[in-house]
Amino acid sequence: MPPETSAEFIQVLKSAGIFSHLSEDEYRGFVEQVATKPLNLPVYQLDILSAARNTIWDFETLPYKPHPQPFAHLKAITRNHADILNHLSDTDQPVTPREAVYSANAVLADAGMDDRFYFLMYPDGGDGGPIRPWAAIYLTYEQRHNPDIQRLLPFAPDQSFTWMPRRIHDLFDHLRDLGLLDRYPIDEVTARKNDILSRKPDRIDGCYILQHCLPDLCPSYDAEMIYEPAQDYRKLIEQAAVLTGGIFQPTNLQVSDANFDNPDIRVTFDWQGQHFEYTLRYTGDYVDMNYLRMLNELLATRGAGSLELLHQYDQCFTILYLSATQKERARQVRRLPLMLFCEEFFGQYPAYAHE
Repeated sequence: MPPETSAEFIQVLKSAGIFSHLSEDEYRGFVEQVATKPLNLPVYQLDILSAARNTIWDFETLPYKPHPQPFAHLKAITRNHADILNHLSDTDQPVTPREAVYSANAVLADAGMDDRFYFLMYPDGGDGGPIRPWAAIYLTYEQRHNPDIQRLLPFAPDQSFTWMPRRIHDLFDHLRDLGLLDRYPIDEVTARKNDILSRKPDRIDGCYILQHCLPDLCPSYDAEMIYEPAQDYRKLIEQAAVLTGGIFQPTNLQVSDANFDNPDIRVTFDWQGQHFEYTLRYTGDYVDMNYLRMLNELLATRGAGSLELLHQYDQCFTILYLSATQKERARQVRRLPLMLFCEEFFGQYPAYAHE
């Protein structure tokens, strides 16, 4: 369960060493200042964290707008390691917070360090707006992969320059623990991992790793792939069925055509002796992602797993099927780049909960 009070929120972070740079007097004063602040909106975390000296960099602007002193802020929150960023200086040509974080992480990667700057995602306007990077925090590898911290802070699901060799090795160990590598020969898995490790750190993200090492388990789709609704949704549903490993085996699958004048897409099929009917919505060439919710709700009624979305960019989406046991283990360890973790975080708040 998430902390219900600011005091509990602060205590979890303190246990992970997030406030270790503060003196006892500073920490005491910080707690007195914020311990009674509300936590009923995600953005209130930002107010609490900003009150602790050099704990986060609150951009106070959109992440793609130039900032006058980004590197000064980043050096301040690195605390004992600021000298590593010495050659990054603020100039009369300011860069954006996003660019500054990427540049600083590239320096840390070149230095062979596992510490990184991580984006914290919060909504515009405090409540209900688009979710974007609004702050950065500097964490050790152990802090970033502490499950308690991952459940508590809204990290970006994936981020460039954060897949260091140690994290890649740990991900492969996790995939092996989940049984997702069992179908592949050991030498093939080793070759794929070595190929990933040989790539430049800015060319690696979690979604790419999973697509590369689980090629038949992680299909990727263009989110603008709907040109023939009946054929294209049929293809998506049939391929989703394959991903479940035979658990979901629909028969008599029928999908109606649709257009803007007649936008309802009727989906019917039989499974395990029952007949099912659903309606999707025609949205031009964009995929109605409710097709995944439809399938997952159906799988849940049978105690099966779910089709999970990975974080990806450029109007694409990637799916990974996890059994109920695998999903629970993934929740505990939190190494897979699943959208599930963002959804669970923001789902605690009414403005972001699924309808």
